Amino acid sequence: MRYLLLIFIAALFCRVDAQEIINGSYDFQTDPEKKYTLYIPSGYDATVPSKVIVGLHPWNTSKWDSESWAEELSEIAEANNCIVICPDGGSDGQIDDDIDTAFTTFLIDEMMGQYNLDASKMYLVGFSWGGKTVYTYGLNHVERFAGFMPMGAAVEQSEVVNFASQAKDQYFYIIHGSQDSPNVRFTPLVNLLEDNMACVETNLLNGVGHTIEFDNQFNILNEGLTWLMNATPCNTVHTVDQLAVQKIGLKRSVISGSDFLEIDADVPMPWVIYDLQGSTLMSGKDLRISQQLAAGAYIIQIADQAGIRFVVQ
Repeated sequence: MRYLLLIFIAALFCRVDAQEIINGSYDFQTDPEKKYTLYIPSGYDATVPSKVIVGLHPWNTSKWDSESWAEELSEIAEANNCIVICPDGGSDGQIDDDIDTAFTTFLIDEMMGQYNLDASKMYLVGFSWGGKTVYTYGLNHVERFAGFMPMGAAVEQSEVVNFASQAKDQYFYIIHGSQDSPNVRFTPLVNLLEDNMACVETNLLNGVGHTIEFDNQFNILNEGLTWLMNATPCNTVHTVDQLAVQKIGLKRSVISGSDFLEIDADVPMPWVIYDLQGSTLMSGKDLRISQQLAAGAYIIQIADQAGIRFVVQ
């Protein structure tokens, strides 16, 4: 028994020792030594496709680069058995320069060839300038990622609005400090995503400013990543009766303020329209609904089915 225990202990220490930070570089475009960092979790198995966190570091070259950001993300990566891929923003520290966004795409493709990565379970995570780039780079590459986690994003709505339509059906878990200009950097972005039919969950941290070093950091980040990994579609239309031939939904989910909202059904049925806070705004039975709703996102519940989100522009 003692011999078996020693074998178990030795195997355990070998597994822990398998955690690894890898620093490397490529001769890329105008940079002969474009740097990157990887974190390989102890549970990585080359025969099993690995989940991936692509990490985008903040703008503060005295503290942050690809290595320090990979280390910052290593705890949640280890807990969820994810490989971390972190490109480096170079001498100016801005991870959204053209060379940096091109390098991020290049680096993901390179690592796909070197490791067994699950392309369907890749998550884009960033703080501050990196959080801004989660929006700007992420929304221009939605086909690459299963979810997005911007944290304390140093961003304004105007920097995202031109490609916000790409957010439809994409998953966002947004972490932000209540003392970090939320009226500029948080609420307008949440509204923009929801208006464009994204699936959004938020955590506005009470009393927290512009920092990633907040209390209970691991649990907060892990909760966000777990939500992304297990998120279910938010814009799915369910039928009143799963055995019925007819499916009940809306003819259009995006309308203007003067348009009728039309239920796609053959017979009248009861409906209720709610705002996103759950307050009742309208109700009735007509299939063609005359509405004067302000621009924004709403929910309509038809009969007993799950609510359907629609947008008034």
